[in-house]
Amino acid sequence: MEEEQGIYRGEVEDIIGALADLRFDVTKILWYIEGGDDEWEEEEEEEDPPGDA
Repeated sequence: MEEEQGIYRGEVEDIIGALADLRFDVTKILWYIEGGDDEWEEEEEEEDPPGDA
């Protein structure tokens, strides 16, 4: 008779924690790549386009 193998709560929490860390790191990397300044995008949109004076 084969013994059932299960996954323990602690193992699930470790996996979820590792995935959360990866997601945070990827988000941080993307923030750096994209300029990391959300205010810059807002300021750029608020400015009048050239030639509309």
